[in-house]
Amino acid sequence: MRHIITRASPDGEHTVSLFHEAGLSAIAAPLFTVTAITPPPVVTLDGVSALIFTSANGVRYFPNQTRTLPVFAVGDATRRQAEKQHFTHILTAHGSSDELFELIVRHASHDDGVLYHGTQRHPRSMLKKRLEQAGFEVRQQVLYDAHPADTLPANLMTSLTSREPCCVTFYSPRTAGIFASLLPDKDCLRHHDCCCLSDTVASIAAPLGWRHCHISNAPTTNAMIDLLARRNLTP
Repeated sequence: MRHIITRASPDGEHTVSLFHEAGLSAIAAPLFTVTAITPPPVVTLDGVSALIFTSANGVRYFPNQTRTLPVFAVGDATRRQAEKQHFTHILTAHGSSDELFELIVRHASHDDGVLYHGTQRHPRSMLKKRLEQAGFEVRQQVLYDAHPADTLPANLMTSLTSREPCCVTFYSPRTAGIFASLLPDKDCLRHHDCCCLSDTVASIAAPLGWRHCHISNAPTTNAMIDLLARRNLTP
């Protein structure tokens, strides 16, 4: 079965390579593109005690050269990007905003200073609000934009109109919503599967009428791959 990776580049291509390493067929069909804010924002870190990144893109588009501050990363992909950017003190959650919140509360102190959160425009996470309710001061700054596709990628449409089953992967509620808004005919989905990173993502994708909707046991790519590798998804 072919697996369709809907993440934006370059994360989509990296995810495809991980699927291939696990022996799973996969292609990239991104449903949005990511671009840096222009001109690059001026990042002021006066009084900042730690950095928070809720995606690899946040790290990728962080323009400040400071690498000495500790980093709170939402998951392994964000940690790997932080390592590539030469951050050395990285604390990593297991892929969810809830786990990241708990990690920060355990390891950060209100008295240490401001927490800096680099994020996309119109962030959907409630992390800043939750941290402020817990007594932290959070400085949130937009570093990048995520632009939804205008149409479904041609390779994705080819897979969906084929009678050979495929499995479309969704990593966020927004991506599942973009897919739903661009899909011309839901009837074709009854021949195909989807796999979602979490229950929240599945709440958007599952009602579309798939043959099967699989939900990862943990919000990580490795957990999704493990699930798909274990299951016999071929009819």
